[in-house]
Parts: sequence; structure tokens; C-alpha cells
Amino acid sequence: MGTQGLADRCAPSYRMRVGTEVEIAFLVQAMLKGWAVVVTDYEGLGTPGTHTCAVGRSEGRALLDAARAAQTLLGRPNTPVGAFGYSQGGQAAAFAAELQPSYAPDVRLVRVAEGGVPADMNEVAEFNDGGLGSGLVVGAAVGYATAYPELPLPLNARGQEVTRQVADGAWRRWRCSRRSPGSTA
Repeated sequence: MGTQGLADRCAPSYRMRVGTEVEIAFLVQAMLKGWAVVVTDYEGLGTPGTHTCAVGRSEGRALLDAARAAQTLLGRPNTPVGAFGYSQGGQAAAFAAELQPSYAPDVRLVRVAEGGVPADMNEVAEFNDGGLGSGLVVGAAVGYATAYPELPLPLNARGQEVTRQVADGAWRRWRCSRRSPGSTA
């Protein structure tokens, strides 16, 4: 799944449960082909801790762990696995392909389709500076600071407030708003 926010209410599992997941049509298409489909919430999203948004290694491992869990649940080890996604999902798929031989040699990853991978974070930050996607940049900074606490993230008071708002999913520019499912406000 693509980037939807950092708060637990932005987790794909939650959004599917309440009927607000915007990428559900892609999953349905795969299921109509007879494929078993598994989705990960990624590390820290819908689980304890802070979401490691934009950290490819974490996302790739989460995707491989989800595939491994699905195979175990279905009782079908060594079943061919395909991974696809766009944006954060594309990055997860790309990193899964890179990590699979060493991290999950038991997962038979046979195909990967990734799109919209945020490969150059400096370019992403420059493009979104002050725009509607600026929350994505703050989310990535929070994700990297979570995954790598040794990285410096010097923030002034305003930066700390914006970071707190984005981490809580409350910042108005962030895709997962505070509105309740079905709200029109």
C-alpha cells in the first residue's frame, strides 16, 4: 500500500476494516484472478511504536514477513510470491526483491512490480517544499529518525510541532485525516 499517514488509524488493516482504504480496487483485481493477497501495515503502523515511513529496508522486510505469514497460514510453503505496489508500496516491493536472498531465502519471490518509488529523498523534499506533499517529507523524516535514532533531526519549536502533528496523523495536509470514516466534513 502507498503512504497513507503515520497514525495507527492510517494502517491499511484499519482502513480496510472501516471501508476507507483507497487501494482496495487493486487488491480485488488480484483476488478476482484467484491470487491469495496479503497486505502489511509496515513496522510501527497499527502496531506499537512509531511508523518507519519511507525506510525501504523496514518496508521490504515487512512485505517479506507478510508473505511468509500467508504461506504458513495457507500451509503452502514455497508457493510463488509476487509483490506489487506504488509509492511506499513500490519501495517495499523493490526492497523486498533486494533483501529476499539474504533475509527471506524461504520466500520464493518470482515477480516484482514497483512504481512511484521515492528513490531520491532530497529531490522529493525539494519538490514538496511548502506544498501539499510536504507532510510526506516530514513523515519520512519521522520514519528515518525512528529507524535510525542516531541520525540527527535538529528541529526548532515549529518543526517539533509539525512533526508531532504529522506523527499523530492530524496535520491537514496529510492524507489520513482526523475525520471519522464516512464523515463529509
